[in-house]
Amino acid sequence: MVDLVPTLRSLTVHFEPEAVEAEALGAQLLALAGAPGADLPAGRHWRLPLCAEPAFAPDLGELAERLGLRPEAVIDGLCRAVLQVGLIGFMPGFPYLIGLPQALHLPRRATPRTRVPAGSVALAAGLCGVYPWDSPGGWWLVGHLPLPLFEADHPQAPAWLAAGDRLSWQPVEAAAHAALAADWAAGRLRREDFLMPEDA
Repeated sequence: MVDLVPTLRSLTVHFEPEAVEAEALGAQLLALAGAPGADLPAGRHWRLPLCAEPAFAPDLGELAERLGLRPEAVIDGLCRAVLQVGLIGFMPGFPYLIGLPQALHLPRRATPRTRVPAGSVALAAGLCGVYPWDSPGGWWLVGHLPLPLFEADHPQAPAWLAAGDRLSWQPVEAAAHAALAADWAAGRLRREDFLMPEDA
């Protein structure tokens, strides 16, 4: 096997056809899929800052209205949840976070944006995600992370998050958001500073 590509509901396995017989490998993989679940090691637990001030949360008001909640209740529910990285996909470093409270489930926006700013925290289809790059997107933008989630020049792991990691949001105001962005740009912060103590 040369590569594994997980999704929330499936796994693509790339393999060398000269080195293994496809039907035999498929049978082994299906047997593993049906086996009782092993106790997998828990991923790391991250606590990341989330600024939901209006300039960073253009969809928060409409999303809250559609959900029958106050904007503050949406952010409170998001920050109380411990989310888990189901997979990294769509683009390098983009986490699909599962475990969103049912009260915050809403389909994607009817009209996607042509540009979503990097660092935008978004909700859609029962998931939470963070855009690590400027890109098009159709999720509801409810806040902003002032840190990168992908460092292309990192020697071991360019993506901060990995499948199985947990994430808790820490609400911050605009001034703290700006200070964190400045501290990161100046090299005064490391990604390890945002791990919970037991995982630091």
